[in-house]
Parts: sequence; structure tokens; C-alpha cells
Amino acid sequence: MKFRVKQIDENSFIPQVRKNLFGSWYGIDNDFNDTWYAEYYQNKYCSKQTIYDALLEIDIWKTRIHKKNNFPIYHKIKNKQNLCG
Repeated sequence: MKFRVKQIDENSFIPQVRKNLFGSWYGIDNDFNDTWYAEYYQNKYCSKQTIYDALLEIDIWKTRIHKKNNFPIYHKIKNKQNLCG
């Protein structure tokens, strides 16, 4: 995945993600835990007032993706006696 921030005017920044190598850029919307393709919806739901807020949204998105991809974790139990203490 690649990330960028698109500035659309003086005080509007849209955090964006490209989900695959040749894909389009999607606006990140952490309120709905989703992304938006259409420019209208990116402007409406993803726009932030500062570049810092947009970068923060990207960090939140990365954390959610990272946690989602790491679970579930399966642990092998070698000796059942160790479970009881």
C-alpha cells in the first residue's frame, strides 16, 4: 500500500491510500472505517483542516490494517501441565 496527502485548497487535506500497484487513490475515512473512491465523497468525508490531521488519519489507518492482518494468532500447546501453573 502507498499513502499520500492531497491538498485541494488552502485548508483542506485529504489522506489517501492506494491499495494495489495500479489502483486508484482512495480517501481515508476513519470515522466510518472505510475508504471513498469518488472525489465528491472524499471531499465530504475525508477532508481535514491541516496536513498534520491528514497524516494522523494515515497513521490510524496503518495501525488498523496492521492489527487486522496480525490476528488471529494460533498458539501450539506442547505440555498441558504447564497451563495449570
